[in-house]
Amino acid sequence: MRAWCGRWHVPDASGLTIPSEKKRIRQRMTGMYCTKCGAKLPRDARFCMNCGKPVAAIAPAKAAASTASSGKAAAPAAVPAKAAEPMGASSSSQNNPSSEQSETLRGAVNATKHRSRRRVPMVVLVALAMALAAGTAYAAYRVYTDVWLPAQQTQNEQTVEAPEEITYSVETRSMDVSVPVDPYDAPGKREAQKWYYPHIEASTQSDAVDKINAALEESMRSDVEKTNAAPDAAEDMGGAIVFICQYRSITLTYIDNDIVCVRDQRYDTGWGPHGSTTVTGCAYSLETGDPIDPVSAFGLTPEQAKSAVADAVTAYLATDPSDTLSTNAVVRDITNMCLMSPALGSGVDVENPLDGCSHFYIASEGLVFATEDHQMGSYAYGRREILVAPSDGSLAKVGDTVAIEAPMGFSGSGQIPSQ
Repeated sequence: MRAWCGRWHVPDASGLTIPSEKKRIRQRMTGMYCTKCGAKLPRDARFCMNCGKPVAAIAPAKAAASTASSGKAAAPAAVPAKAAEPMGASSSSQNNPSSEQSETLRGAVNATKHRSRRRVPMVVLVALAMALAAGTAYAAYRVYTDVWLPAQQTQNEQTVEAPEEITYSVETRSMDVSVPVDPYDAPGKREAQKWYYPHIEASTQSDAVDKINAALEESMRSDVEKTNAAPDAAEDMGGAIVFICQYRSITLTYIDNDIVCVRDQRYDTGWGPHGSTTVTGCAYSLETGDPIDPVSAFGLTPEQAKSAVADAVTAYLATDPSDTLSTNAVVRDITNMCLMSPALGSGVDVENPLDGCSHFYIASEGLVFATEDHQMGSYAYGRREILVAPSDGSLAKVGDTVAIEAPMGFSGSGQIPSQ
């Protein structure tokens, strides 16, 4: 053995000596790498695991490892062709291990780069992107079907099921009338009056309300025109008895979302000892504008109405008996005619009644029956308007009287109070 640079040297296969320390470093630093892609290979590899190049075509580092393992030589590997170079060249290579180490590190870095690029193939990235897109689309679909669509359906249902509620108000209107006072006792004398009637206003346009208003106004105007044209002196009547309406007033007594009811009071005279006061009623549908019988509008059958009238009149006469008639006679007469139309004639002269007029009308207290003059006793006993069926929640009871006074604008002879 020879000393070199203060260290012991071990002869290699070519007869050259390599410091033992450097030999160990070389064995650690020198490995087998693919010459195509630079990937480090296992010692027993036959192919590059990264690019597939056969190991047989790679530098003889594997051969050195194989020789060392077989025990043919003590040297770690056969010296490659460049080992046959002159002594100086070999010594230079041995004295500059940093260059070999640099090459080895560079290959390792390159192998790492290649591995990082190839570790996530493009197909995996495409699959991940498609999965993300599908997940986003599904989440949007669930939001649409589970949140937005039910909310829209609920809103549409609420819109359909909750139409705008119609409200009503009533305005009292009047017509100017020139009324003869008395052609016999006060010929040529007339009196200016105002006859009143209701005009209904709806919060939205309503053909039914327009129809009702037209019916009320037309009936009132017909009587106004006839009274204005009536003679005011006996000689102008040609010896005939002329009945005229000396006063009329229509009052709204009940309204809800379905019906409206009016009370029609009038005073007619033929210039005898006294005239006749008549009270009738009429209900109208707020859906169609057509007249409805107040009894059926209140929910009673004709037989129920007759029975209710008999009970109510009997209850009233028990506290205020007739001055000329028995209770049985009064009840019999009233129940026989209570369902007849006043316009058909039952001792009452009504020339221009409202269509569908009745002896009944509906008030806030309930269903009311209006008697005629002489029905419950003498003319002096008067008429009565009697509650025959109370409304739900009403404090009134069967047999009570209902007082609804029409506005009075007439002071001529013959006008009498309703009671």
